[in-house]
Amino acid sequence: MSIISSKWIVFIMVLLALTVTPATVFAEYDRESPVITHTAVDYSAMTIYVYGSGFGTRRPIMKLGDTQLVVLKSHPEWILAQLPSDIVPGSYNLTLFCPFRHHYKMTEASLSVAIGAEGPQGEPGPQGPIGLTGPAGPQGPTGPQGPVGQIGPQGPQGPIGPTGLGGPQGPEGPQGPAGPAGTSGSSNPAKFHSVKCINRTYCGCPAGEVLISGGAQCPQDGLAPFLLYSYPFPTPVANTWFAYCGGSDNGVLKFGNPSNIYVICLSP
Repeated sequence: MSIISSKWIVFIMVLLALTVTPATVFAEYDRESPVITHTAVDYSAMTIYVYGSGFGTRRPIMKLGDTQLVVLKSHPEWILAQLPSDIVPGSYNLTLFCPFRHHYKMTEASLSVAIGAEGPQGEPGPQGPIGLTGPAGPQGPTGPQGPVGQIGPQGPQGPIGPTGLGGPQGPEGPQGPAGPAGTSGSSNPAKFHSVKCINRTYCGCPAGEVLISGGAQCPQDGLAPFLLYSYPFPTPVANTWFAYCGGSDNGVLKFGNPSNIYVICLSP
């Protein structure tokens, strides 16, 4: 009884092997065939990208005409290969050989590609799949300086800035305009005195005194050598003299403080 049981077991195992093994073997061949949809050439790095599907997970063999290319990277949907540096421009037949996972049999796909000079524009092809994001390239060099633009309109006058450090005394400027009529005069010269303010836009008499006249000098070694404003402020009754200097720097109007402001005051 044990001998008969052993024979039946051997028979069943052989039958299962004949039934299951062919299906398993043929399943290895039942896979998607490779298809090349389009290519892209990077002439700066002399590389070629091949896009499509069914390339498999093992590194394929790629030939351009009769030349075998060095495959740098591969993916089931794209392949990156190195082009020869001395390749002659022209049309080539690109052939791709994709190996099976567990067998030495290969599947083949091909496409005609143009290398070098650009030919006439063909019909738009179908949109391919979105590729992987590449690494950021190096920053390019700084471009040349552009031409000087036109002078824009003069902007509004800004607020009076803080008093800067006193600069060297400049040359005497032109005589300023006559000041407003003062109050009743005085025949005592001792009651008249002058006040000098350095590197400021305004200069005034002490409290209780009357401003008689004033004037200003602009720095001759800076960007604002010309006297733009010089008058008592506020008018008509004033105790402070206001002045402002200006100049042009490459067509741009610059403003600055006078180097000196002089006022004549009358004490009561």
